[in-house]
Amino acid sequence: MTGALPAATASPVAFGALGLAVAALTAWLVRHGEPSSEPRFEIATLRRFVPVFALYLVVTALWPPFRSPSGWHGAVLFENRMNGAGVVDVLLLLEQVGGFTLLGYAVAEWRGRRELSLAADLPLIVAAAAACALALEGVQGVLSGPGASLLRAALSTSGAAYGVAVYHLARQHVRALRAEDAGAGASATEAA
Repeated sequence: MTGALPAATASPVAFGALGLAVAALTAWLVRHGEPSSEPRFEIATLRRFVPVFALYLVVTALWPPFRSPSGWHGAVLFENRMNGAGVVDVLLLLEQVGGFTLLGYAVAEWRGRRELSLAADLPLIVAAAAACALALEGVQGVLSGPGASLLRAALSTSGAAYGVAVYHLARQHVRALRAEDAGAGASATEAA
């Protein structure tokens, strides 16, 4: 909501309605703590988080709401050219790329129990992210506003790929640290 505060000035009624919807959805998602014997909580959390976050990405990519349909307009790069873009345009781009990065990380974490390697995990998640990014750009292309951008879709997809890579690198790092701790503990036991 803090990141969306500038939108409150442009469309306060839509912003307020979305804020109430987010609050109601959050209350519904945390309504009952489900007891679990599972030692890891990530899967249950991500099962709730990923669909809501995907909805967030759609809403932010298509903000402001209720834009009128127009004829197809788009570009390979950016229709409004980044050198003439305002700060808001750049921040919106960064928000979308950052959102896709977080989504890529979250989906990789969700699939983490499968013990897939980065090479095995990356293609499916990147293909899904590319399909989502292209769909968002397709809708942008028929609504009044910035228009579709193939480069924005590519940057969003790259963000998702980066998120997947960060998850796998972090998992490998944690495993390496745990192996060092286990090796140090075994050496100390042998020395005693």
